[in-house]
Amino acid sequence: MLGICEKLRSGMKMLRNRLFARNFRVVILGSEQSGKSTIVSKVFGQWPKSFRKQKDVDVYEFREGGINYTVYDVSGKRPLKARWDCLYRRSDVMLYCIDSNGSVDDLERSKEDLLSMLYRNIWTRRNMLVLGTKSEVDRAIGSKEMILAMDLLSIADREISCFSVSTENDMNIGMVKMWLKEQYDVAMVD
Repeated sequence: MLGICEKLRSGMKMLRNRLFARNFRVVILGSEQSGKSTIVSKVFGQWPKSFRKQKDVDVYEFREGGINYTVYDVSGKRPLKARWDCLYRRSDVMLYCIDSNGSVDDLERSKEDLLSMLYRNIWTRRNMLVLGTKSEVDRAIGSKEMILAMDLLSIADREISCFSVSTENDMNIGMVKMWLKEQYDVAMVD
């Protein structure tokens, strides 16, 4: 009897997830070689439900915990920066990747790219998670230095979180997952 009830319960849960699951769109932006694609594979840790490529944008679809994630992994090449605006406006949240062991010029360029994209889309406010990747390297900067270098304190009209992550030792990957789940829960309330 207990087995039948358990099967019925799991079947109802699966039906509820299929009928009422919401798509949650995540755009991942950042300069070239900042670890965007590696972050996607580590955070979701599974093969995507579907994958397609659209003009230098890899679109992944994942299903995790009743949430359908559509992830836009955008190339960081200079000519494609205009495409960032379109995908930013279509997304629910943004992950912005920075190579935390990059040069001062790389950080300045990343800062300019981020702030100019936010300025061009001043009426579109998306919560944002800034990820300092490759933090396992000795000369990598920490979260506090990244906040100051990227001038994140000047952005006051949205929620901004900043983590230093390492895909080699899985440092803070769980925090990224928790942040995405929290943002999904906030979006469901709105």
